[in-house]
Amino acid sequence: TDTFLGIANRLAPNVMITFLGMPLKSFLGIFIIFLGWKLLCSQMIKEGWAWQLTLKEYVELLGIGKT
Repeated sequence: TDTFLGIANRLAPNVMITFLGMPLKSFLGIFIIFLGWKLLCSQMIKEGWAWQLTLKEYVELLGIGKT
């Protein structure tokens, strides 16, 4: 975005590029998060299941809950 804003500043020096750049960068960041949200959620689910299985193995190894 900075390259685009630098070119725009050269083409139209009277435009306040700083105020144009802040919402543009925010929108770009939200868009990137939106694109990666499904991948992030699926990876967190996989890691959660792996952690749960590991915890179950440790509980069984230590014999917690057995009488």
